[in-house]
Amino acid sequence: MATVVVMDDDNVIAKMIATIVESQGHQVFIADNVPAAWDLLAKKPNLMILDIDLPNETGIDLVMRMRGTSEYEQIPVLFVTAFAERARPLQATGRGAVDIVEKPFSVQELTKILQHMLENTAKIARPMQE
Repeated sequence: MATVVVMDDDNVIAKMIATIVESQGHQVFIADNVPAAWDLLAKKPNLMILDIDLPNETGIDLVMRMRGTSEYEQIPVLFVTAFAERARPLQATGRGAVDIVEKPFSVQELTKILQHMLENTAKIARPMQE
């Protein structure tokens, strides 16, 4: 079971994403803004699922702050957004795992990427065998 933080300013979308993630057996915490998502980083999530376009600060602002903090810099991020082109430069930097799902999305698409990202995170986090 992974811990996942979901942030979207549209509560309906956040709950829909949370339901999909929970159906895969994971624990979910929902934030509706960047400060709330930042506070949830204390839960040590295995994955952040973020919208980009939010009031005041963006999901990109949050990720840039995470990447500048050693404690949070390697937490994988999945952007679920209608503004994918805005996340592509961040995806290309290679600073932590970043993937993008464009709205509107299908349950199958989100589930597939979610599983892929969490599997890769588990491989990275697993201690090396001697």
